[in-house]
Amino acid sequence: KRFANVYADNFVGDGSGLSNLPGGVGVSTSVGTFTANAGTPSNIDSFAYASNDFKVAEYTLHFTNGSNIQAQKLLVMQDNTNAFSNEFAIMSKSGKIVSVDAVISGSNVLVRATPESGISGLTTFRWRREVQT
Repeated sequence: KRFANVYADNFVGDGSGLSNLPGGVGVSTSVGTFTANAGTPSNIDSFAYASNDFKVAEYTLHFTNGSNIQAQKLLVMQDNTNAFSNEFAIMSKSGKIVSVDAVISGSNVLVRATPESGISGLTTFRWRREVQT
C-alpha cells in the first residue's frame, strides 16, 4: 500500500538534508571563531538575499570568550533594501560578550557580532538558523 503523506513527532539531526518543506523553511548550523575587539563588528553569517530571497531568519546563538558564555536569539528580516534585527532572550555568565545585529552590504545580509566594552581575544560562536522564504 502506498501512502501520500508521512508525519513525524520527533526528528534527529540538524535538518540540513531536508527539502520540500512547507513555506520554504530550512535549517543551517555553523561554528566559528573571531578575534574580539570591543566595538568592532565581526561577520558571523551572511546570505545573498537576491538568490535565496530569505524574508525572515531566526538565529539561536552561543558565544564563548574565555570563561564567559552567552546565549540568545536574533530575529532578522529584510526587504531587499534594508535589514532589520532584534535581539531577545539574552542570557550570559559574567556579563554580555557581544551585541548582534544584521545589515545589508552589497547583495548580502550580514549577521554581525560586536564585542562589548572590555571584551577582547578569541571568541567562539555557534549558531542555528531557521529561514522562511
